[in-house]
Amino acid sequence: MSEKISDDHPLINLLFCVDCAMDEIDDKMRAKIERLVERMAGSRDWVLAPPEFVDVVEDDSCTEPDDLPIVTLGGILQLYSAFPPHEVPREIDLAQLHEVESLIAQLLEFAREQQIDFEFEFNGESIGEIVDGELDHSMEKGLLGEWRKHLDE
Repeated sequence: MSEKISDDHPLINLLFCVDCAMDEIDDKMRAKIERLVERMAGSRDWVLAPPEFVDVVEDDSCTEPDDLPIVTLGGILQLYSAFPPHEVPREIDLAQLHEVESLIAQLLEFAREQQIDFEFEFNGESIGEIVDGELDHSMEKGLLGEWRKHLDE
């Protein structure tokens, strides 16, 4: 890639995580998700870095005696932020779009095989999900569709 971005350009985190109850997450599922993220990481070259496995249990999320802790099980991909006022050179923006498309394609296949759902977040804000093996409208049209449209301008 010939274009460069400054070292202080803001980054955003794309989190993808299993969307199910904590009591449905066991060591077998953790191992499957970790292998999935490892396969993703080795599947291509990445603009910044390959996705990283995430397995976090937030015990402090329990406020009532019967509460279960929040579990984040999945992966995280860092991207250069193209949210205004920041801009990313077209070549890099296109490469990042292809990374996210590849990541989503692998998650869709895995979700269908394993019959599990995934949620997506940008820096902690929910942006969409995979439910019943299908990418929802906000991801397909909102994130990917708008990203493609922006690159076609």
